[in-house]
Amino acid sequence: MTLPHGQILTETTGASTTAYTYGLDRLSAATSEGVTTRYVHDGRGSVAQAVVTVPNVSIPSVQSYAYTPFGEQIGLKASGFGYNAELFDAATGMQYLRARYYEPGMGRFGQKDLLRGTANNPLGLNRYLYVRNDPLNLVDPSGMEACPQQTVKQAAFPQGAVVTSEKTTQVGPMYYTAITKTTYYTPSEAIDRYYAGEKARIENHRTTTSSGGMNRGPYKGPPDTSYA
Repeated sequence: MTLPHGQILTETTGASTTAYTYGLDRLSAATSEGVTTRYVHDGRGSVAQAVVTVPNVSIPSVQSYAYTPFGEQIGLKASGFGYNAELFDAATGMQYLRARYYEPGMGRFGQKDLLRGTANNPLGLNRYLYVRNDPLNLVDPSGMEACPQQTVKQAAFPQGAVVTSEKTTQVGPMYYTAITKTTYYTPSEAIDRYYAGEKARIENHRTTTSSGGMNRGPYKGPPDTSYA
């Protein structure tokens, strides 16, 4: 059972079950053995601290994390939720971003993007590139599309109200540069609208093929991909 973008609600390993609690971010994790981990996030949403409380131990342990702009952990690498609050595996050095795995140490994805670049987005022609080389302003929770941090965090508006516009330049799915029309959405409605826009964009790419950044008619299978 998951939230959008595969956020985990519960997981079971052997006889142990861990349940996660969410607000606007992942707030905590509690195991069936009574161990509770509370997550403290920094300004961009990465896990800055994990406060672990163990039964019969009065003082909780605190694990602190810091990252480079591309998300590599500074100091000892630890598995778990970290950069942009996404799941990181210290053994492989890879971060799980749904469609693909991202390697923070290299600042690149480990697999090619499913979508090709266009004339309006030439950086997308490098199909291993992470967030167009702009990790300070962009995120890519799906592994397929760089988008502004605000796009993912739209539910952070007070009382769950999201202000959006339907008539201005689109920067990313459900994010616009100016407000000509104001609509209020609950957090769940905002998330649903964002992913509906992303799904439509992906389907559009699947029905057309790209050649030199220009759409050339019905999709007839992948062209030669010997280049990056």
